[in-house]
Amino acid sequence: MISSSKNVASNKMKFIWNMLGTTSTAAVSILLLMIVSRFLTKIEADIFSFAYAVGNQLITIALFQVRNLQSTDINQKYKFKDYLYTRIITCIAMLAISGGYIYFTDYDIYKDVIIWIICLYRCLDALSDVFQGFFQQKERLDFAGKSLFYRNSFVLITFTLTLIFSKNLILSLILICLVSIFSLFLFDVKPLHYFKIDSSLKSNKNIKILKLLQDSFPLFINGFLLIFIYNQSKFSLDKLLELGKLEPGIQTQFNILFMPIFVINLIFLFLRSYITTMAVHFVKKEIAQFNRIEKTLFKYLTGISIIVLFLSYLIGIPVLSAVYRVDLSQYKTVFIMLIFGGILSTFATMIDNFLTVMRYQKFLIIPYFLAFIVSFFTSDWLAGKYDVWGVTISFNIAMAVWLILSLIIYKILKHRMETENVV
Repeated sequence: MISSSKNVASNKMKFIWNMLGTTSTAAVSILLLMIVSRFLTKIEADIFSFAYAVGNQLITIALFQVRNLQSTDINQKYKFKDYLYTRIITCIAMLAISGGYIYFTDYDIYKDVIIWIICLYRCLDALSDVFQGFFQQKERLDFAGKSLFYRNSFVLITFTLTLIFSKNLILSLILICLVSIFSLFLFDVKPLHYFKIDSSLKSNKNIKILKLLQDSFPLFINGFLLIFIYNQSKFSLDKLLELGKLEPGIQTQFNILFMPIFVINLIFLFLRSYITTMAVHFVKKEIAQFNRIEKTLFKYLTGISIIVLFLSYLIGIPVLSAVYRVDLSQYKTVFIMLIFGGILSTFATMIDNFLTVMRYQKFLIIPYFLAFIVSFFTSDWLAGKYDVWGVTISFNIAMAVWLILSLIIYKILKHRMETENVV
């Protein structure tokens, strides 16, 4: 239950804070890389870029996609303590696996330390996320947005100032971990007093951790495979860098070129309100209205994609080169191909949402897994032959497989449902 504070924040303020939080989350990784590329050497920037990719991969273990269930658990099938203790366990698992990853690789001690601290930093993000999921569940996205915005702002300021004055990447990362811990208590734990939390929060009795993990497992597999596909190109380049087959700085350059893809994926966030409406029409079996929204989303996303491609071709490379102070002029065609791959992934995400509306999300494992197989077996091979060009080609093939298979599955299942007059 929610306390009387529920109506303190207007819907407008909830929307504003949610947008600020979401935007700051998208911006922080972009800005951290920009700061590193400006003030440290190419080798250190490459290490940071790769370590952040590892952190992004392993945070899927800590998150375990439980947020998808938590934020929509209106009937409270699970209590907050179930989500909290489950998240603590998955965070511990993430740190243990990151330690195992470091142990079984042949990186030097400096790279090992950078990877582990970034994994710790991302683990703290995952721990904060369970509180934000609770706020979202209680219809207080303003609390979640404030948590993200303030924490990301403090992290960015701390990291920037420390790196500028000390030129020490390890010290800078340690300090943002401390800032994250401070922010966790101030912006996530403290606001809990606004709500009537289950009095047994401190009790370890009747906790449904295994059941919650079981319910989240299919979503976790999909999320893990998708992030792996996104990161596969970076892993392939890192192998070549470790072998001395590529010049220092190329990992950073590729990460800069790849970064806008995550911004493109945010496009669909502004269209998600249509998905809720689609779900209503689906439940009411209103076929015409369902199809109309489907066409509207395709039309909007196609129009936005054309604009993004045009602007990327026109000003993308000059803007990125100026912002990061790195000459990227030789990668214009590669950049456009990466943007195109990002657009394919956004369309695939939209199709995935359609399937989720129809409660057929279990079929998503097919396109995710096959796209993963394509990426896994082509990325290293193509990277060895064509370096950045190779991983770009591999990424686009994987995104095309994901989209085409998702679309085929969606069309088949939708036709079957319409034939059976289920929709």
